[in-house]
Amino acid sequence: MFTLIFIICLLTNPAVATDQPFMVGIRLLKPIITTQVRPLDFPDAEAGIGQNLVVNPTSEKAAVFELTGSRNSVINSSVLENSITLTSSSNNSTVTIDGFKVTAPSAMNDQGKATIKIGGTAHVEAADMDGDYSGSATLRVVYL
Repeated sequence: MFTLIFIICLLTNPAVATDQPFMVGIRLLKPIITTQVRPLDFPDAEAGIGQNLVVNPTSEKAAVFELTGSRNSVINSSVLENSITLTSSSNNSTVTIDGFKVTAPSAMNDQGKATIKIGGTAHVEAADMDGDYSGSATLRVVYL
């Protein structure tokens, strides 16, 4: 009896299903190669005077990086640090750099190249002593 009911159910309510193949793909991108062409170089300033020195990304003192990667690929560029500290090798005095501004295209060009420029603000305190100050920041460039 059970078998008869099962057969009747199959004949009166056939199962409906469909199978649909779909496409799958992946685009493997070239590694981004970053070359620093010029460092961020603040203008000379007089020690003993508190002042903020600003270098805009369009300035000749701005850091410049040349990138190569995959053609027409969308990128995002940023400086990882909010601020960094430059230190004088001669007197251990420090200068804070912040306000990093990045100018960069939103994508590599049709030859797989891009140029990034970075400016920032140096906060020189009246107590900072004369000397050469140095430090480093980190540029991050990622494909989106």
